[in-house]
Amino acid sequence: MHHNIPSTLVRFNLHIRRDHVQRLAQLAQLLVKKKGRDVRLAEAIELALVAGLHWKDADLLDLAIPDNAAPYWLQVGPVRRPGSVIVPRVIKL
Repeated sequence: MHHNIPSTLVRFNLHIRRDHVQRLAQLAQLLVKKKGRDVRLAEAIELALVAGLHWKDADLLDLAIPDNAAPYWLQVGPVRRPGSVIVPRVIKL
């Protein structure tokens, strides 16, 4: 069965910490109760992103954990990009 993805959504394959997934799952359960329907984990992720992205960039960057305190990001392996810099395509909404 094929479902069309709404044009406002983008599919991602990502690595995420287990404790963050657990917290997002808790948030998703609260959304189920609030909305009265099943929700996807992505809805909880979006809610957390909306809240976090209201911060100024400098404030968000202050929360960045140094590599020596979060070595798991280095263990994932190198970032492979087609060029030297990520250049996202323009997404038309």
